[in-house]
Amino acid sequence: QQTRRDVAALTASAALRRQVPVLTAYNVPGRDCSQYSAGGAANTAEYETWVDGFAAGLGRTRSVVILEPDGLALSPDQCGGTPEQQAARVTEINYAVDGLEQQPGANVYLDAGHSSWHAVGDMAQRLRDGGVARAQGFFLNVSNYRTDAELVRYGTMIAGCIWYLANVSGSTGDQCANQYWPPADADAW
Repeated sequence: QQTRRDVAALTASAALRRQVPVLTAYNVPGRDCSQYSAGGAANTAEYETWVDGFAAGLGRTRSVVILEPDGLALSPDQCGGTPEQQAARVTEINYAVDGLEQQPGANVYLDAGHSSWHAVGDMAQRLRDGGVARAQGFFLNVSNYRTDAELVRYGTMIAGCIWYLANVSGSTGDQCANQYWPPADADAW
């Protein structure tokens, strides 16, 4: 399949140069809520086949995979999609995490939007639902212009909230501090 060949060629080229390739997996159905970067696979089955080819192309080569920019932050529930479309998106992202992370050298990172968008608890729950516990982590600010300080603070808060959701029985994301709270209150959380 073409995806497998393309990814394999890119990783082989990077290996010859003793470089670690950074690849973006960007083909989820309904990506970008049909806006500027619209497109993607036609359905879940087509997407899974594409992910399988992408993963096979990675092989054992060390690589970094940026998984689906806006795939969680701008998912169907953010643009009038149905609950079924949202559930399919979560299934698709989880399938990609599992398939890509099975490759011995792959380091997969999930989309967490940026610091002027979703509240920390909302984004932390989206990441948990998307399989961040089985990935290497998450990335921020793929196509926006937030400051480093703002992003570091937001990312740190998300990481803390993910831990909280995973370790405190009955916890919910809205219990986490967020970037919209007064800084002293958020820091005290």
